[in-house]
Amino acid sequence: MNPRQAPQPTLSPEQCRAARAVLGLTVADLQSASGCSLATIVKFERGDDVRASTLARLRDALTERGAVFAADGRGLTW
Repeated sequence: MNPRQAPQPTLSPEQCRAARAVLGLTVADLQSASGCSLATIVKFERGDDVRASTLARLRDALTERGAVFAADGRGLTW
């Protein structure tokens, strides 16, 4: 990584599921908010790898609704 570049924010499957639960969002709600497909969200929450751009879209959608994520991929606040 270039030392001038900030590290990319992370999102774990556990954080995604927890954020949806805390915010009262269904997978369909997150699909509408993020523009990601249902299958991709389910795949990610199951622990499968997804593209970095998908992670960013999911994280952005959840953050816009009030989720705050720990940088280490382990925490969530709202």
